[in-house]
Amino acid sequence: MKSQILLTKGVDANKTNFTGAVMRPRYNIPYAKTEILPYPEGTLIYQHYSSYLYYMELFELRLEHKLTLPFRILDQALFQTYMLQGEVTFTTPYENLLYSAWAGSYYASINSEADCLAHFDADTHIIACITPRLDWIRKQKNQFPYFIHGIEKHSTYNESFLFMDKRYIDKDTGRNLMHLWQLSPNGRTSFEKEMDDQIRQLLSGYHDTLQYKDYFHLLSNTEKIPFITEYLKANFLTSDIANKSNLCARFHMSERTLQRAFKNQHQINIHKYVENLRLTHACSLLMETALPIHIIASRSSFQTANYFCRAFSRKYTCSPTVFRKNNRTPLPS
Repeated sequence: MKSQILLTKGVDANKTNFTGAVMRPRYNIPYAKTEILPYPEGTLIYQHYSSYLYYMELFELRLEHKLTLPFRILDQALFQTYMLQGEVTFTTPYENLLYSAWAGSYYASINSEADCLAHFDADTHIIACITPRLDWIRKQKNQFPYFIHGIEKHSTYNESFLFMDKRYIDKDTGRNLMHLWQLSPNGRTSFEKEMDDQIRQLLSGYHDTLQYKDYFHLLSNTEKIPFITEYLKANFLTSDIANKSNLCARFHMSERTLQRAFKNQHQINIHKYVENLRLTHACSLLMETALPIHIIASRSSFQTANYFCRAFSRKYTCSPTVFRKNNRTPLPS
């Protein structure tokens, strides 16, 4: 089964780059087929593996210039997508915004047969996708009721794309992904079963977080804060993520209780917590890219470059320019 394809052709995985070195992926999946997909803007290392229950893909883009990549969904499918490095914005072919994701987040989506565009900036981007067969998901209705509900809603309203909430990639999720990729089929009759178990764990790990929505009213205010924190970490680049009214409605708390419980646990308020996440993100961009300051401010969800510079100086006691000069990671020539 292959529900998602790139509208281009791959070449041999042992193709060398312009320096003569063989290109190797950062995360090597020994049992997957690997292709090198060259573009004028850079290179995509594409690994994929098909099973009777699912399709698995790992995209590693090494880009020197911005790239818009066309995708085609061949039939209705549920994608669980992990953004391991970089950022991506999905749009319709007419460039209407569908969804955005950034490093450290993952999410599920239900898509029907359709085309879309994925937009990447000049950088390294690594994305993993797991696509289980829908008939298998439907048979697991007791384990995945929220996936089933999403599939039914998607079919009823004839939507092309249905995106579920983003989550933060925690240590357990990252460890399960690494274990999945490191499995070896050599002489092991249990290979497919071990792989199925790992994928079931990954799907369950995300699905179980969806269920907490129905039980928030049963939790104490203190017990809700870790879920609010995870939500903020996964969505901190969303412009209105710190809106207290929205958070109160989502997590069934009054505004006063939310502010008090959050500050008791983190010693700072929600606005400052989100601002710190954005500043940390900006630090990475300052060290690892040559992007102008105003672009970094925008990509870190600051409304203006002036406000970004003031906030940065308050936290780090130096300007973004000075920070970059003192902490710059050498960029590849």
